[in-house]
Amino acid sequence: MMDPLPPTGDETKIYVLGGYASIRALWMYGSYADFVTRRRKTIITLPIGVAGTGHVIYNGTIYYPQYNTAKVTEAHGDQHLPGALYQNQGQFSFGCYSDIDLAADERGLWAVYTTTANDGYIRHQQNCTPLHCRNTWRTNAKKLNVGNTFFICGVMYSVEAHTILDNRVSYQYDTNTQEQNLISIPFSIKYGLLTQMLYNARHRAIFAWDNGHLISYPVEFQPSR
Repeated sequence: MMDPLPPTGDETKIYVLGGYASIRALWMYGSYADFVTRRRKTIITLPIGVAGTGHVIYNGTIYYPQYNTAKVTEAHGDQHLPGALYQNQGQFSFGCYSDIDLAADERGLWAVYTTTANDGYIRHQQNCTPLHCRNTWRTNAKKLNVGNTFFICGVMYSVEAHTILDNRVSYQYDTNTQEQNLISIPFSIKYGLLTQMLYNARHRAIFAWDNGHLISYPVEFQPSR
């Protein structure tokens, strides 16, 4: 993953976590060439283990779901998500402790999760860090039936499955208007196992992990009418 709002000097850095269960080693590569050749890797040790694949780098800081808790961890402390399920109780369809999924777009940081109170339906919060949440929305999408999600301009999009090669983006929830719609945008999972999706506003692309491969999907915007 790459930082969509990097500090000066960090524009080319790529960050990788090599697992999804209580991982504490964050690998940092100085450039795409270093990442491809696996050379000049810097290892950053995180204070607490990571759960799942829902981490994000934003403005030079890593934000991630804390293993075996309903907390989001970042450099300055922890943010508790009241009622949030964890330990594969409220995961995406691929499992892997994906109960809490973080994202970033033009409007800031987001947390996607489910609670015991909303029967498995996706909730998401805006600006979940540092250490506070500004707004919360409840959607009609059940997390266990969703392959993954990403945010663009305050709109949450969900992918229908995590293994189907000829897939589609099938649902959207607009936090700007609180409208939700079923949609159908073709989306290909080339290697058959989608486990992470992150929109990067700086690159105008979606970066994804697909069965051990880093894939990028360019995003094109239509002019406003």
